[in-house]
Amino acid sequence: IATVSLIVLTAQQYCVIDAPWDDNGEPQRGRKEVRRGPATFFVRPGESLDGSVKNVELLNAASALQLLLLSPLPPHPAGSNLYVYGPAAYVPPVEVKIVKRIRAKVAIPALNLYIFFFGRFFAAAFLLFVLWWATRSPAAVADTDAELSALSANVTEAVAEVVSETMNEL
Repeated sequence: IATVSLIVLTAQQYCVIDAPWDDNGEPQRGRKEVRRGPATFFVRPGESLDGSVKNVELLNAASALQLLLLSPLPPHPAGSNLYVYGPAAYVPPVEVKIVKRIRAKVAIPALNLYIFFFGRFFAAAFLLFVLWWATRSPAAVADTDAELSALSANVTEAVAEVVSETMNEL
């Protein structure tokens, strides 16, 4: 006979149970199960609480979680990094480990715009620039080409002048 503590989970808590019982009342050794509140229960014989009761991850719109898959979760192989973006209340499954919490680098709530990774942002901005450049009108292209030719000539003359002055000083 053993004394077993009552486990009480609020609506914002969860826990992981090792060797949970199946429908036939048999412990499933080697398996784990996430139980989310609200709930009140005792662990059954053969079951055990993995760690302690944990709080649900509450994510606002400007926060995210980086996750590491410990075992395959179709269509992703084990070892993959995944991201969960807010707003959300997230309970990680047993196949997932939370690596870190990420804050948005740029947040403009009025536009519902949250930028977490600048690399992707700059790639998108570059693509938009290329699309803009490719769809300009022929008149705008001619004007821009004339301006660039004039600028290039001015720069070339200025560089030649500086080089000749430097050579004269030597």
